[in-house]
Amino acid sequence: PYYYKSNMIIQLLAKALFRWDPPRGEVCFRAAVSSACGVALAVASIPEGFPTYTKFLMGILVPTFSFALPSMYFSIGLVFPWFLGVFIMSMINSTMLLAAATVSDGLFVGIFSVYTFSIMGMFFGKVQETTTIANALNALAGSLAVSFRPLVQDGFSSTLQAQDAQDNSSSQGSFFDVAKTALALACLERDLPEDCWTDSLQFPNSTFPVVIPDDQSEMFGSRTVYVTPSEQGITVDAEGGLWIVGGLWSWQGLDNPFAMYRNLIIMLCWCVVCWIVAVLIPNITSARSLLSKILVPGALTEATVTDKAEQQNTVMHLWNTLDGSLAKVTIYEPRLLRAPLQALWPQLQDLIVKTRSVMDASFLRVAHSQDPQILKESDAIIKECATVLMQNKSEDRKTFREKQAPTKVVIANIDNEIQYLYNKCVDLRDATLSWLNAVEYPPRTPLKEALKNIAAPFIGMVAVQAPPLQRIFTLVSLVFRPHKWNVRGILWASKASVGFAALMCMQVYWPAWANFAIQTGVTDGGTVFSGWVFYAYAFAWRPTVEGTFKKGCQRILGILLGGFMGWLGVIVCSGSNADDAEPNPYGLVVWITAFTAIGAYFGIDKGPAAHFGMSNDHGYVAAYYVETLTIIPMEVFIGAGHNNDVTANRVTTCVVGVVMAMAIQLIPPHVRAGDTKYIQGYLTGLKKELSSVLQTMLSEDYEKLKAKGFRSELSEYVIQSRKDTLRLLKDANQLKAVDNVIPYFKINEGISPLLGEMAITESLMADLLEMAVDFLAEEPELLSGESARAELGSMLEGNTEPDIEGNDAQEDDDAKQEAVVVEDGGARCGRESICLGLASTINARLKEHEDKLNSLFEIEAS
Repeated sequence: PYYYKSNMIIQLLAKALFRWDPPRGEVCFRAAVSSACGVALAVASIPEGFPTYTKFLMGILVPTFSFALPSMYFSIGLVFPWFLGVFIMSMINSTMLLAAATVSDGLFVGIFSVYTFSIMGMFFGKVQETTTIANALNALAGSLAVSFRPLVQDGFSSTLQAQDAQDNSSSQGSFFDVAKTALALACLERDLPEDCWTDSLQFPNSTFPVVIPDDQSEMFGSRTVYVTPSEQGITVDAEGGLWIVGGLWSWQGLDNPFAMYRNLIIMLCWCVVCWIVAVLIPNITSARSLLSKILVPGALTEATVTDKAEQQNTVMHLWNTLDGSLAKVTIYEPRLLRAPLQALWPQLQDLIVKTRSVMDASFLRVAHSQDPQILKESDAIIKECATVLMQNKSEDRKTFREKQAPTKVVIANIDNEIQYLYNKCVDLRDATLSWLNAVEYPPRTPLKEALKNIAAPFIGMVAVQAPPLQRIFTLVSLVFRPHKWNVRGILWASKASVGFAALMCMQVYWPAWANFAIQTGVTDGGTVFSGWVFYAYAFAWRPTVEGTFKKGCQRILGILLGGFMGWLGVIVCSGSNADDAEPNPYGLVVWITAFTAIGAYFGIDKGPAAHFGMSNDHGYVAAYYVETLTIIPMEVFIGAGHNNDVTANRVTTCVVGVVMAMAIQLIPPHVRAGDTKYIQGYLTGLKKELSSVLQTMLSEDYEKLKAKGFRSELSEYVIQSRKDTLRLLKDANQLKAVDNVIPYFKINEGISPLLGEMAITESLMADLLEMAVDFLAEEPELLSGESARAELGSMLEGNTEPDIEGNDAQEDDDAKQEAVVVEDGGARCGRESICLGLASTINARLKEHEDKLNSLFEIEAS
């Protein structure tokens, strides 16, 4: 179990409530604190500092993301600004859509379709994929554009009657005030009292214009409005157009219902403040400590396990979580009192990489029954490193430093794999020592380099989320670059954009649906925030068919549970379900906070992984449960509708969006993670990479081998193939309970273990390349011997592209096996022995992968 060393109050509380899993309890506590802050600020009557017409969204966003985002130190500098940046980029994109809406509805829908296609198709050349950022950009831009489209098209309108002359309850910036000003001006132009408009008979029967002076209204200064008398009263209209699109950004006033974009940004900043408060509750959890003191030592402890199946599961877990790139987030975890600009990420990344190498190497030794002394020494090094990292005591660190470091050895009379493991353990100890020294004596980092590291992710964000017009230009330019075409990717992106376009058409051309889903008309209270159906569609859409249906099922379940609890919460907090029932704000804070904490508990993983945020396996139920739980009470609280109507609208629109995503995903071309062609491409890349390395070794061209490194185009293809295959499997393997109900979504159980073994082979191949460069640098003639060249040639001859047909194409298999697997008769010695032995091991493993993949094809065919 993972315990904390300080802050006894939180520790005891976590143990009392969640004594089997304190980290999970702590994250729930932080989520509850964050939710309480957000909902309290959303319902409180605070006159200063909070936008009146958008702050209710805090009661939705803060609880929903209180546990979905990582609750660690680096979130303050990385995750939360990213969140804010995505929102601002979506606002900019929605401005383009609103500009198109001023021309026609057709152009509005067309530009939105092209926009979503460009966002969903931003990854040409790779396996079709979608990301949270792409989904957010599409959903946010669409919902904002739908919300403000009636305003920019139809403009402002207000009908006044005689009793409105004494009504001064409207807020600053309301068009009601402007209308009264226009009527007063019309009266003065006729040398009549300012309130003469209360008698409509004194006005002409036709529409006439009135120009609003600059000193009468900041928003409508020098703008012409039109006055029209009627039986219902006197109507004042202001035409729509681009001036309103610009005004959404330029208008000011926290209580101005039309200064929407500025007030949305202010509201989002307050959301970030609520999340930061939860993160800063002692003890502050850092990714640096979680990686170096918990995850890495835990992985090293598993490295001594001799059970092959158990170790296979651990290796797959490492490839999923313990990624070296994760160390870079510690850039945003400055040690303010020791090294403010140094996050020590290079040393931590090296430690993680060396840990993974030891895990890979230890997997090779499980097939050996002998237990030589060098194997015991390897285990001793692993346990020593795990202990000093986990306990982090000054005495242990001192002893670790003073102890004589082991050196790499070459022994000819034991298995090459064990030599390889021992040398990787030596590298691990060096990396551990380097990490401990960096923590205690942080190296100086130049200011320019530190700022560059901090800014790099945000520069990448701007590059990925390039302006829409630039994306459209990129897509158009593809017409003149046929070599860049990816027909399957283009069709996949087109299919995704069709769903968005269909939902937008429903909002624009089907008033009955639009009015049922969200009120799209403009009132004196400001534009109603709409477009929840786009969120349902976008965030149910996944890269694979299996993932879309499983996430869709989770979303529907979460919506139904959250809808019921939200509906019930309004009744409980208001004491009735009458039309005029108003929820008690204090009751809303308690209700939403309590049930958000419950949802958080079931939406995060167990153990230290809880700090990384929502579970990718089962967390979507909890996320959408909390989202719907908060939407209904908050919209009823601001008067958007009756409890029953709001509940029915939200549940229906969200379910429609999810069903639309499921239906569109079934249209070919679609991606199924169970399709073995992806892992087949990975294996083909591995075999080609080995052939490339063997050919370079045979050519005795050391400089070419050194220049090749592990950054060749083929190697990048191999790495990308593995990432794509792993990503698709992770997406499809969530919520495995559905597999038993619908066998269509079940993934062959042999794919994941085989991918894990192939990932180990990839790591070994990288080590072979590095080893060959190092050895040949010192001994250029190392592999020039006749026997060594013969063995390399034999491996190269047998290393052909995989013959995977799922049929009987296995002729001459015995002869091929003899050519591929070259036994080490013990005659080799020294560096040649290790280098050739590792190459032989990789070659044999590739043949084993090919055989297993053939068997998977046979199972799939049957």
